[in-house]
Amino acid sequence: KLLCLYEKSCGAVIFWRQKGGPTLFLLVKNRNGRHWGFPKGHVEAGESEEQTAVREVCEETGLRVEICKGFREVSIYRPFGRIRKQVVFFMAEKQEGNVTIQHAEIDRFQWATASQAQNLFRYENDKRVLRAALHWLEETAD
Repeated sequence: KLLCLYEKSCGAVIFWRQKGGPTLFLLVKNRNGRHWGFPKGHVEAGESEEQTAVREVCEETGLRVEICKGFREVSIYRPFGRIRKQVVFFMAEKQEGNVTIQHAEIDRFQWATASQAQNLFRYENDKRVLRAALHWLEETAD
């Protein structure tokens, strides 16, 4: 029996700059979880962090995204108090296409404003990642 006490996942804070409207963020609710978060998943052998994030976003949401340069936020927590989990998040801007969730993994999705997302998040790590994303968006605004 192999017991793994460390897991690593990668994902993305996907944002959509609507013309004439607020910037929206893609949130997903996993089937096995009871909370909203950003799309993410486990690193597979031989993948870079960015490759994992792009693959997982595509698998879970059907969106093809490009990682934006200059944003990398790490979240560390211990689900159920045992396994140390590290999640690396990147920024990715929504391109063409619509969300098509992977029903085996994702229960629901929602495009939310920053304030809606802050209210939906249960965990401080998710709120902190969103605050960092908002700061990055402000710093890189044209």
